[in-house]
Amino acid sequence: MLNYDLLNQEIILQYTDLQGSNRLLIVSKAWLEEINIAGETFSLRRTPDNQQLIVQTLNQGQIQLHVHWTKRLIADINLVSKQYVFESKKQIFFLTTKDTFQEYTSTKDLLQLFSDQEKEIVKRFMKQHKMKPKTNSILQLTELLDFCNQTLKEKNLQP
Repeated sequence: MLNYDLLNQEIILQYTDLQGSNRLLIVSKAWLEEINIAGETFSLRRTPDNQQLIVQTLNQGQIQLHVHWTKRLIADINLVSKQYVFESKKQIFFLTTKDTFQEYTSTKDLLQLFSDQEKEIVKRFMKQHKMKPKTNSILQLTELLDFCNQTLKEKNLQP
């Protein structure tokens, strides 16, 4: 069984040895490219500042949306407590095209990949589906990217 450790940003392999004991093994990032955990695709990507991140791929096509999940262990702010607590998990979105890997903060990041004419088509789609630049759900974002990929495919364009 494969597990994704959000705190340490590691992929953990859980297996049973010959004696029947459960063992945990950290999978080396040296040869890690892509894995599937519970039907979800995760891959190792390099950011423009050369940092390695484990990201979850949310769609297929020329333009892909990825999410990088993080979680931190922080000290409890209660003065009498000596314990640590987990903060809620956070997500950072990234867009990839054939040759770019960039952070995604709003649909403006996506629109810059297109010509003026294509931007209008994408904006019209967003308006019809009542999408807002910064407050879309993951489902809406993947639907938008599927539309963009279909538009690119029909026009034989390369972002």
